Amino acid sequence: MAGDQKGPDYVTSFGKYRSQTTETTSALIRSVLRYVPTSPGARVIDIGCGTGRYALLLVSATEAQVFATDLSRAMVDKSREKDNGQDVSWFLSDACRMPFAGESFDVAFLFLVLHVVKDSKTALQEAYRILRPGGYCLILTHSRTQLDRQTVFRYFPEARKLNKRRMLSLTKLKELVREIGFHHLRTEEFVEATACSREAFLEKVRSRPNTSLRLMSDADFQRRYEALEAAVAGQEECTEESSITLLVARK
Repeated sequence: MAGDQKGPDYVTSFGKYRSQTTETTSALIRSVLRYVPTSPGARVIDIGCGTGRYALLLVSATEAQVFATDLSRAMVDKSREKDNGQDVSWFLSDACRMPFAGESFDVAFLFLVLHVVKDSKTALQEAYRILRPGGYCLILTHSRTQLDRQTVFRYFPEARKLNKRRMLSLTKLKELVREIGFHHLRTEEFVEATACSREAFLEKVRSRPNTSLRLMSDADFQRRYEALEAAVAGQEECTEESSITLLVARK
């Protein structure tokens, strides 16, 4: 996540729910690993790493050297705390201006970060700059249609609208990466339906674990939350549906 946005309570809720490894997460990592060189000298970087979820999964699944950056000191501190000596190299860094030499990485990850950076084009240009020729840029994002299908966003339309304004459409994103110089594009969608108890679902929503929910006014959030609570009253279990797109670009 880029930026110190909502304090330690946000870092806690973000880390709690984003660190859960589901079948879909495992499928995503398997897909991602196809683009990571198997040589021990390979270097990969997770740009806007948040609390380190993907960086830690990658370092346990590959021999590559894993680097991770985030603009939020709280996020980087939480990542280091979770690392337990797994040898990820953590950096406090702006995605739009990173302290790395050109052509120094084999793979760059931009996972759910382009919508929160100061300038998505500049962040992509930085990823292009630090990648070696033939290196891959892997971008994880939501399409506009996917946001419409997200369970939580159906109940919080203000948050959905905010994310739609912040996130590039897939068409625009593809145009932008081609403009910067990337090629060999492909996309892959990952769909997930996670069941949990009603109270666990409501507890997650109450924690407002993403920036779009937190940017709603407290009054609007409470009003929408009460409607959600009424809608799931009497249910023993809730199913949260979500989907996400991985876009692969090559330098």
